[in-house]
Amino acid sequence: MHAVTGATASIAPVSPSKNPASSQVGESLTWVFRTSDGKSESYEVKDLPEGLTFEETRGLGVITGSPIKAGDHVIEIRGWKRVNFGGDATDSYYLQLNVAPVEGYGAYAHWADVRKLDETHRAPDEDPDHDGSSNFLEYAFDTDPLKPNPLVGPRGDGIPFTSPQIVQRTPETLRVAYIRRRKNAGSEASYLLESSTDLSEWVPVDGEPWITELTGGFEGVVTEMPRSGKVQFFRLRLEMAPGA
Repeated sequence: MHAVTGATASIAPVSPSKNPASSQVGESLTWVFRTSDGKSESYEVKDLPEGLTFEETRGLGVITGSPIKAGDHVIEIRGWKRVNFGGDATDSYYLQLNVAPVEGYGAYAHWADVRKLDETHRAPDEDPDHDGSSNFLEYAFDTDPLKPNPLVGPRGDGIPFTSPQIVQRTPETLRVAYIRRRKNAGSEASYLLESSTDLSEWVPVDGEPWITELTGGFEGVVTEMPRSGKVQFFRLRLEMAPGA
């Protein structure tokens, strides 16, 4: 028996929030909860779907936002007696959230809404900031479509590189790094690293990449490959892939 105050306590939704809960892609959602005795000082929330955030306010936990990936999601919640997950904790509580699909609205459309792109400038091939990168490229690497910025180099927020960079050379191998949106976060972009020795014929790069999970639904990708003995060029082929 886990207790926040010495008596049995558990996570409970605050009316009108219910479990299971339902929403649809792109729809605003608010789900409020507390411990049954109202005396928890911190909450732990795991496995939030992309598009949703969590905050604590006056002893309540609030999950809010607009989910961007359809499907059945399970969110784990625990309450703690003290701040910063201190003291005793409640048993894990599992919120069942069903997100229904909406035809024509997916991760890219949600990104365009968040980035405040109007109807004139929200198409994937538009370039409203005139920096040479289409909205789709800005979406794929999560750069600002309304502010000119390069796609090459460190971002400065813990994500190492945007477009592909050679990060290590040895006499035998090369390592190329880039970031991509995680498929399980509802990405609508597909990424394929290719190489060429003549800029004419391109082939997919073989090799099992190292993956590092990053914030914001992204992951860092590092791929090692043998050197060919010739000049090598690399490119990252990106395509719209709804539901990828």
